[in-house]
Amino acid sequence: MSCMKGAVVVVALGLAGCVSRVNVTRVTSPAEQGGGFALTPQAKEAMAQGGVYYALPRTRVMADIAVERTSFIPGIHADEAAACLGLDPGDVETKPSVTYAVLPAMVTAWNEPDPGQVFVMDIRGRYFEDKVIKAAFSGTGTLSALTAESNDQSLAVALDALNSAAALAGKAGVFGAFDRAPMAEGAKKPAPCEEYNQLLKKRAQVLEGSLGGVTIEGLNRVLAEYDRAIADLRDFYFVGRERKTTFVRRFMHLPAGEAKAELLRFTKTAGVCEASGLLQGSPFPPAARAPAPKGQLEPCACLKTAEAVQQCLKATGESGAAEAAPWLELRYAVPASSMAKVLKNAEERGQRGLYYRVPEQVQVTVGWKASQFGTGLLEIAQLGTVVSMPNSTGGRKTSYTADFTPGGALKNFQVNSTALLDKSSLGAVQSAAEKALEANKAAGDQTAAMNREAARINAEKALIKAQRDLDELKGAGKSTPPPQ
Repeated sequence: MSCMKGAVVVVALGLAGCVSRVNVTRVTSPAEQGGGFALTPQAKEAMAQGGVYYALPRTRVMADIAVERTSFIPGIHADEAAACLGLDPGDVETKPSVTYAVLPAMVTAWNEPDPGQVFVMDIRGRYFEDKVIKAAFSGTGTLSALTAESNDQSLAVALDALNSAAALAGKAGVFGAFDRAPMAEGAKKPAPCEEYNQLLKKRAQVLEGSLGGVTIEGLNRVLAEYDRAIADLRDFYFVGRERKTTFVRRFMHLPAGEAKAELLRFTKTAGVCEASGLLQGSPFPPAARAPAPKGQLEPCACLKTAEAVQQCLKATGESGAAEAAPWLELRYAVPASSMAKVLKNAEERGQRGLYYRVPEQVQVTVGWKASQFGTGLLEIAQLGTVVSMPNSTGGRKTSYTADFTPGGALKNFQVNSTALLDKSSLGAVQSAAEKALEANKAAGDQTAAMNREAARINAEKALIKAQRDLDELKGAGKSTPPPQ
C-alpha cells in the first residue's frame, strides 16, 4: 500500500505506514536438552522470504596445559657427597626418580558462531522506501593446530667429568696452570672427592700464578672452562643430574552454566593418569605417565579409589599416599550480580530489530586441589543474555551503526532518525488538504447550479403545462355558431 491516498482523511492516517523499520526475525533458539538448536515457529516463513543471516557468538574456553617430566639420575658417588661437599645427608638424593609437575597454564577464549542464536534481517524495501544495509562479519572457524609438544632440557645432561677435565688440562696447560703427569701403570686413581678438590685448587692456581702475556679475555675463558668442569664433576659424581621434558596439550570447553569442567587426572608421582574428552589433538605420550609396577596394569596412584590405591601399594611394596589421582579442573566463578543478570528480566514485545549479546565476565581458573595453575577474566557470551533493539525509532528514516566486542556486546553505538513530519511534509499535507477542500467546494457549487437549472426547467415545464391547460379551458367556453 502506498503512503499517498486520494482522500484528505486518509492522508494523515497513511503516514503511520511510512515509519521506517529494520525487522529481524529469530530463526533458531537453544535446544532444551544439551547443546544444539531448535527452529522457531516463524523460521520457515522467515527463511522462505530470505534476507541477511547472522549468528551471535558463543565462547569456548581454551586451556593450554603443560606437564613436565623430570628424570633424576644420582651421582655415581652420591654416598660421598655429604662429606666431600659439606652437605646435609638428607639433602642428597641417592636413588633415581621420575616426578611430574603441572606448569603455569594459559587460559584464553575462542569465539565462534552459535547455532542456537541465528537471525535473519529483512532487506526487502516497501513501496516508496529506500533501504541500505551494510554488514561486516568477523572471521570465525576452528583452530588448525590444537596440540604442541616440546622437549625442554632445562638442565643440560652433564658431560663426562673425566673428558671435560682432560680437555681443560690441555687448554690450561698452555698457560702453565697445571701439568698433570701421566698416571703410572698400577698407580691408584685419586678418590672422587680428591679429584674434585684438586680441580678447585687448579682453578685457584690460575688466579694466583703468573700467566705472562695472557689477556683478560683469555683468562676469563680458562676460568669459565674450569667452572663448567667443576660443575659437571660435582653433578656427575655427587649431586646428580636432571632431564626435563615438557608435554603441552590443549583442552577446549564450551561452558553452559557449569561450575567446573574436568581436564585430566594427575599426580606428582604417576603423571597423567587420564585425560577427559575435552583434550584436542593427539593424546599425551607414554612418557607423560609413570610405568605400572610389576603385576599391575597401571600405576597405583592412577587407580580410581583410595582403597584400591592402598591395596596396590601394599601388594607391590611401594610407598606413597593412599589417595586416588584428583582431577585438574577448569573452574568458573560467575559474579553474583551483573548487567547481564539484570537484563534477563527484560520483556521485549512485538517485532524486533537487531539482536545482540550482553556477555558475562567470568573468572576462569585452572586448579588442582587447593592449587591454581592459571587464571583469567574472560568474556563468555552464552553465560550472559540476549537482548534486542526496537525495529524502529518511529521516524521516517532509521539508521543504526553498531560495533561489537568479540563476545557480541555493544562496543560503540549510534542511532540516526529522521522525523516523521517536518516543515516540508507539513506543507505538502496542508497543500493537499487545501486542494481537496477547494475541490469539495467546487463540487458543491456545481451541484447547486445544477439544482437551480433543474428547478428552472421544472418551472418552465410547469408554466407550459399551465398555459396549455388555460388554452383548453378557453376553447371549451365558446358557444357553437348557429347554422347559416
